Amino acid sequence: MISLCDPVISCTTAFVPFSVTPARFGTARQRSRLAPHKRCISSPFRASKTKIRATAAAAVRPEPGRDFYGIPNPPLGSRLLLGDLRERLIRQEETIIFAFIERAQFKVNELVYQEGVFSLPGDARTFLEYLLHNVEAAYAKVRRYTSPDEHPFAPHNSLPDPILPALEFPKTLIPNDINVNPRILEMYVDSIVPVICDAGDDQNYGSAATADVACLQALSKRIHYGKFIAEAKVQENREEYERLAKARDRAGIYHLLSDETVEDVLLRRVENKARSYGSDVTVFGAREVYKVKPQTISRIYKDFIIPLTKEVEIDYIILQCGQDEGKSAH
Repeated sequence: MISLCDPVISCTTAFVPFSVTPARFGTARQRSRLAPHKRCISSPFRASKTKIRATAAAAVRPEPGRDFYGIPNPPLGSRLLLGDLRERLIRQEETIIFAFIERAQFKVNELVYQEGVFSLPGDARTFLEYLLHNVEAAYAKVRRYTSPDEHPFAPHNSLPDPILPALEFPKTLIPNDINVNPRILEMYVDSIVPVICDAGDDQNYGSAATADVACLQALSKRIHYGKFIAEAKVQENREEYERLAKARDRAGIYHLLSDETVEDVLLRRVENKARSYGSDVTVFGAREVYKVKPQTISRIYKDFIIPLTKEVEIDYIILQCGQDEGKSAH
């Protein structure tokens, strides 16, 4: 049994205002010149508690035609377009690539994913599940999982309520509880970690699991963004999607929503980004030494991310046409 004393790389950076000048720095006259800066920096935080509470509690409503906290929000009377989503999908590619590069610093460290290895409080079975649940509990308090594009791996009823007031997100999607995170977790541990990390155990369990959490959250956001893609596709060709959905023709829907040309462009773009971001750069330029092979990241997209995103799209399309009760068929 291993204790939880493993050092983990801290994501917290201490901030020291430049106006705080230790006595040993400069003369008394020099320090006195810096004193006004301290007053300038701190003054915005002297607002009354009543005003702060009123601002925090104020209802914030989405303005039609303008994105609301990253959620697509077409103008009234306009439909959601695939072009509205392109920039977000491209940005998510970069998040995933950088997350994989960070995880590749450490070896596979299989003990992180095995049950009964660590002495864990609560119901967590593995060290990764323990860390993931605690991270999500913190995010839940700041309303991360109230956003339509965020999905926790833990059951909603196991997470605390937000301490911040609710935001009124635009009704871009129909209500649903499609969540394929269990499949994402299995896919990640079984098929992705072994190909982006070197085999073995370097005992960096905390650091490896911290990087795992970042990878899982990035993958979950990208894959579940398939709901927005599906909504745009349905609005573009509603009659045909409704016909296939009523027939429960998942293969037909899969064929209709697939675009091999677009997918080929995506795969080439991802590989080029991975080559650029993951190369070993010296003063003489980039060398063809990669933290994660670009072809590996492209293959992960082709074999796992794209197919699972399409499963989310199919589930959403069938739901959008009123053929089930809002739950994933998987």
